Amino acid sequence: ATEKGKGILKAIRSIPSTMRELKKADILVWGGGQLLQDISSRLYIPFHTSRLALAILLKKPAFVHSIGAGPIKSKLDRLLTRLLLNRASAVTVRDRYSAEVLESCGIDAARITEVPDPALVLRPDECFDACSYLKGLGLDLARPTLGVAVRRLFHRGHGLLPIKYKVKLGLISSGQRARFEEFKCELARFADYVISRFGFQVLFIPMYSEAGQNDQGVGREIASLASQRADIFHLPVGLECRKVLSIISRMKAMVAVRMHAAVLSAVANVPLLSIHYASKGKSFMSDIGLADYTLAAEDMACDILVRKFSDLITNYDEIKSVLLENVRTSSMGLLANVSRIRQILGMGPLAEELVHEFMNVHCPDGEDGGGLADSDLEFHCLANEQN
Repeated sequence: ATEKGKGILKAIRSIPSTMRELKKADILVWGGGQLLQDISSRLYIPFHTSRLALAILLKKPAFVHSIGAGPIKSKLDRLLTRLLLNRASAVTVRDRYSAEVLESCGIDAARITEVPDPALVLRPDECFDACSYLKGLGLDLARPTLGVAVRRLFHRGHGLLPIKYKVKLGLISSGQRARFEEFKCELARFADYVISRFGFQVLFIPMYSEAGQNDQGVGREIASLASQRADIFHLPVGLECRKVLSIISRMKAMVAVRMHAAVLSAVANVPLLSIHYASKGKSFMSDIGLADYTLAAEDMACDILVRKFSDLITNYDEIKSVLLENVRTSSMGLLANVSRIRQILGMGPLAEELVHEFMNVHCPDGEDGGGLADSDLEFHCLANEQN
């Protein structure tokens, strides 16, 4: 596996050890996100496909696992994508847009299978006391909390230099900076609104801490622009994903700019609004039945978020039911990946008892996580006043 964001030189130095491990392996499972796109950098695809190329060179089966793809504009990147993925043993993608991008690069459509995002099978850390942790951060557990997962935006542009160096060297255009500043101001206004109007607390939840991203720093910048700063809190970086899921399970609602914050909200059965910056976010919200509760980052404004949030509160219980059913259905679809890997390795199909066990463990059972308690009925009343 390649550690994302650890640098090209480190990846080059690790080639000999990677080859040794691949020689001992039965199969390479290659995936981990939006790995096939060149909007971040023209070097992004060559960097991330290097392990896939090594496996093919060593004649090892390579399983392309639940990836996201696009946009891919460079002719060289499109050629590299076509050459490598047409030689993989199987290719699975997490949305229709990704499949269309790969098909446009020349990958045989018959080789591409759409599967749900694998993060849908995550479960909260049962040994982690999320309530005590939140109380330790200063939150009042008697009040509802809105989780907000943000990220840096409007800084990508198909250049050669990787994003983290562009950010570090200050090579972001004035237009990009202005758009991001406006975005932060609008989100700060929205935070003030939900605090003053609905009595929420706001918790910024960082999902990514790599240089050039710095989700926590972005959250603090937004909080500094709000007037209700006493009711805004920040989750520290570095929590393991299942602990983050436990935290999100204690939210009453989420605003997700990061796609995987949206995924974890769906898993936790917490109603959410999504501010998507790429097609993957929009596709995911459609897949879970919440297409009306997402908007593009370019179109984001406080008044639009206020309207969507009021609708979210009004339809809160219905949204929870929709999430529950769609996540349950999607979790079953993830078994397709397991079956394909077993097939490549010459193994038989999964036993029925294993399938049954998987569904019992990984499908939400409707237990309360972020649901409205009786004391939260004021949300509905306030929302009805707005409509």
